[in-house]
Amino acid sequence: MNLTLDKRDYIAGEIIDDINVDSWLDYITLGERQYWVYGDSSACVSFATLNTIECKLNYYLKHNLIPKHTLNWLTENCYLEGGEFNFSDKYIAKLSNTTSSGNTANNVLNTIVGTETKEAFGLIPESLWTFDMYDRDDVASWEDYMLEIPQELIELGKEFARRVNLTYFRIQRDDFDYYINQSPIMTFTRSCSPQGGVYYICDRAVNHAACIVDLADFGILLDSYERDNTKLGIEKYIRYHAQDYNYYDYGFIFNITFMEEKFVKILKDEDSSAVGFFIPATMPETLKNLALAFGIVIDKLDTQEDWDKIINGTFKLK
Repeated sequence: MNLTLDKRDYIAGEIIDDINVDSWLDYITLGERQYWVYGDSSACVSFATLNTIECKLNYYLKHNLIPKHTLNWLTENCYLEGGEFNFSDKYIAKLSNTTSSGNTANNVLNTIVGTETKEAFGLIPESLWTFDMYDRDDVASWEDYMLEIPQELIELGKEFARRVNLTYFRIQRDDFDYYINQSPIMTFTRSCSPQGGVYYICDRAVNHAACIVDLADFGILLDSYERDNTKLGIEKYIRYHAQDYNYYDYGFIFNITFMEEKFVKILKDEDSSAVGFFIPATMPETLKNLALAFGIVIDKLDTQEDWDKIINGTFKLK
């Protein structure tokens, strides 16, 4: 597993979201495994990342924090399954170039949210691009899992990215306790064996990604392997870590905002017959991605001087 940092990773500030969740256990989607009877997708980073996003969006859903027009669109396009979000892991695993040896966090995250030079592919519903992990009759290969994705599904994912703005932040391991109440954490674990059902500190290599949903008494993680086949439902995918467990040096958390349709305006130039749209960009990355659609590359927006360089003028909406 390549754990190289990306130069564009945001470093989280004091607060990334104005929420305070005691435990994300109440918001996790049904457990999903990354392997099937005859093979393994090697897509733990995709599974862990989508578990993190699903969990946080389920919180927004249950607390009525998703704008009505956005929720209507998500519902009409099958993003909700049993009243919860469930995204296609197979979609992101393929588009982020997962190999039989695995993938990097940067590949997966940037495939979803986009970069200065790469369009955001967003997310699509699990039901529209899925894979039966329990089929014993179909001797499926890794190549069968990584089939080419129909273009209409890719366009759906891009539309999701336009409507739901996901921003990820990199946080240091020492700060996990601070940020866990604002977001579940996607991080990396070691190939240790549990003792009495609990994973303790070990010196083995980091080789797996999972989603932390609680750090109160134990580190509670949602995994993409069935850790206890004697249990039912989501409990099969839960793993417990000692409080001093040595996770990898950093993890990732998400902030989520939504495009407000009421702010999209049709404008006319006072001095000509030209008519166009005003589409607000609530985050720097959103503006960069919108600009790319028109062939405009924005290198950075870190200072007021950076903003002054790209702004061509101002106007006042009626």
